[in-house]
Amino acid sequence: MSEVEIATNGCTGCGNPLFADAKFCSECGQSVNVVEPETVKSAVSTFAQGTAVEAKVLALDTIKNKDVQKVVAGAALGAVIAPAIPFVTISMGAVLGGGYVLYKRLTR
Repeated sequence: MSEVEIATNGCTGCGNPLFADAKFCSECGQSVNVVEPETVKSAVSTFAQGTAVEAKVLALDTIKNKDVQKVVAGAALGAVIAPAIPFVTISMGAVLGGGYVLYKRLTR
């Protein structure tokens, strides 16, 4: 058996490695669930579309949150101030600024 002929998964009944085109396990005889490529493609497409919608709703809800707006403002301020401080990059300044505001919001 070459590695090309063996699927990456094993039999759900006995764990025996399966051939990529197997319909039944050669060890225990259990049938192998064969998923057609179009079924997988359709499922992935549906999942991706649902995820995109959820991400958009979450992003819009997050932007409206006052605490998030304050953390983002702190990050922006940190990014602007960072170049004036030696060895602090703009991204590091943004993280520090946002982190400081978040810390202040959580500890009050």
